[in-house]
Amino acid sequence: MKARKIFILMLFVFIFFILYSYNKNIFKDIGPHGGRVKSAGSYNIEMKVASHNFQAFLLDNQLNPISNKGMTCEIRFFLCDSSTIDIDLKPFGDDAFMVESSLKGYYYYNVVFHVFGKQIKAKFEDENLIVLNK
Repeated sequence: MKARKIFILMLFVFIFFILYSYNKNIFKDIGPHGGRVKSAGSYNIEMKVASHNFQAFLLDNQLNPISNKGMTCEIRFFLCDSSTIDIDLKPFGDDAFMVESSLKGYYYYNVVFHVFGKQIKAKFEDENLIVLNK
């Protein structure tokens, strides 16, 4: 009887760790603001694109937002005709940068944070264009 209780307890612990691990893997690319996250060296960059708003967040390794004080942010869009467009984002709240843009037809964009003379950047693809091209 005691062995059966231990077996059931171990089974529950095993199932818990499998589910915990599974959830970590599913949501590892989603940031605390609901955007996509890309690694940028010892930092992470989260991009949240909704309608015509592009929001960028600089995150630490634990995905905690970093204050936007003393930094700037820009996006370089790489268009389908091989040209580029650079757009500066404006500080928004305490930890975000935002720009409103209706730009369409780009393959990808690079987000660059300028933090005390250092550049932190990541590349994001346009998921809508990828879906259209399939």
